[in-house]
Amino acid sequence: MIAIIPNWHPILVHFTIALLAIATLLFVVSAVAGRGRAMPGVEAAANWNLWLGAALTALTIAAGLQAAGSVSHDDAAHLAMEDHKLWALSTAGLFMLLALWNALRVRRAQGVGIAFIALMLVALVGLAGTGLRGADLVFRHGLGVLSLPQVAGPSAGQSGGHEHDEGEEHSHDEPAAAADTGDGASNGGGGHAPAGAATAAPMTTPELSPAEAEVVAVLTAYHDALTAGDAAAPEQFVVADERFLMFEGKHVNQGWVEYRDQHL
Repeated sequence: MIAIIPNWHPILVHFTIALLAIATLLFVVSAVAGRGRAMPGVEAAANWNLWLGAALTALTIAAGLQAAGSVSHDDAAHLAMEDHKLWALSTAGLFMLLALWNALRVRRAQGVGIAFIALMLVALVGLAGTGLRGADLVFRHGLGVLSLPQVAGPSAGQSGGHEHDEGEEHSHDEPAAAADTGDGASNGGGGHAPAGAATAAPMTTPELSPAEAEVVAVLTAYHDALTAGDAAAPEQFVVADERFLMFEGKHVNQGWVEYRDQHL
């Protein structure tokens, strides 16, 4: 299977949204503009968009469930992911029922009714809500994001760290540190760092008591072990029996073994 980074879900979902949204629009056009005169071409296009969209929805849902178990996430992202999944499953189920209803309607040579159009519009609202929640997972919680651009300078938070004049070219593959040579020579050789770029002030670490330093060391070691996917190292920091409880949103892992098997 072709490896897609981070997974197949972002690819499939765009086709699903397009097909189902166009199907809804065409059904509305067929019902409203086609009053008093038949519009077989528009209705046929709507039928096929709905059927293809419903079929692709099954693949999109499967890819989404696989994606949910393959990306790292925190508690806040987990809750947002569960909300997105609820909207997705509900909306997908409604569109699939509408696709079956539409197949029976076409087979019986019935027209497009008001109830069918109303449910298609309800499903379209659900589709929009699902898409917004999916975008929120990526752009707010960073799910599936492998790296972020490195920016520097006072305007980094405003326009991506720098501006381009018309026709100016710039390679984003160069390390950000390459522009800072200390003598300004890089600016004459095609460097792109702003002239007034400020150097970040060194961070100062507050003094910790021995007890606080020990807690920080344990938490750091535990975090590093989880990040590295080491299933054995974290066991020294937790109770191994069922008294170990991990609350994650609405879910509770009872015992270290259950938590390890689901997260590592």
